[in-house]
Amino acid sequence: MNDDTNVEDFNPKCLYGISTRRFTSWTDSNLGRRFWSCYNYREYGNCGFFRWSDPSICARSKVIIPGLLRRTRDLEMRLLEINGFEGNDTSVSPNFANEELSSRGAMRRNWFCVVVIAVGIVLFVGKKLLEICKMYL
Repeated sequence: MNDDTNVEDFNPKCLYGISTRRFTSWTDSNLGRRFWSCYNYREYGNCGFFRWSDPSICARSKVIIPGLLRRTRDLEMRLLEINGFEGNDTSVSPNFANEELSSRGAMRRNWFCVVVIAVGIVLFVGKKLLEICKMYL
C-alpha cells in the first residue's frame, strides 16, 4: 500500500456518512465491474452516492464478454433441452450450488442409513451377548 493510499478508498462513506456497500454491475457496458454505492442502493431514501471500485474494462471486452455470456446461456438451455427440461422456463438452469445441495442431501441420507444399520447391528449383537451372559450366570 502506498503512503498516499487513503483507507477510505477501500470502503468509502456515502453522503449520509454511512459505510457503503460494494455491488457488481451487470450492464453490457460495465459487465462484472464493481462499484461502491449507498447502503440503501435500489431503495427509497438512498443518497445517490456512486463510485467505481474497479477500473474500466477495455472496449473489446465490453463487446466480447456479453457475447460469451449469451453463448454460455444458450448452451445451458440446449443442455437442458437435451436432458429433458424442454420449455421456456429459464428459472431452471444447472448450477454448482444446486448440485452441491443435492449431493449434500444424498450424503446425509447415506450417513443416516449407515447409522441405522450400525445401531441395528449393535442391538442385535448386544441382545445375543446378553443371552450368552444369562446362560453362564
